[in-house]
Amino acid sequence: MRSWLDEHAVDEPLQQTLLLTVHEACANAVEHAYRLTQPGAVEVEMTKSAANEFLVEVRDFGNFQQSGSADVRGRGTGIMRQLTEDFSRESTPAGTVVRFRVASGEAFEHG
Repeated sequence: MRSWLDEHAVDEPLQQTLLLTVHEACANAVEHAYRLTQPGAVEVEMTKSAANEFLVEVRDFGNFQQSGSADVRGRGTGIMRQLTEDFSRESTPAGTVVRFRVASGEAFEHG
């Protein structure tokens, strides 16, 4: 993913935002879709629009299952919602799809 972002001349702060949000979506897919079952696939699709926005879709093919205590877990979705626009998650028996958009000017500021 970093190579793809480099090829598209994405600056470092925006790369960090995209890497963090995609990582959270993939981690959720691994943890929740394939819990108590065989590991499965997670697909990531990212496109750069003509408006210089990044449209991201992360898809798994598992069965969503809640895990862990909400007191010490469960921050990934909040992070994704805070750093993206148009965040959505749709779970069906065929899997879960997470979609979001990140505009080029919406980089996460470390600090």
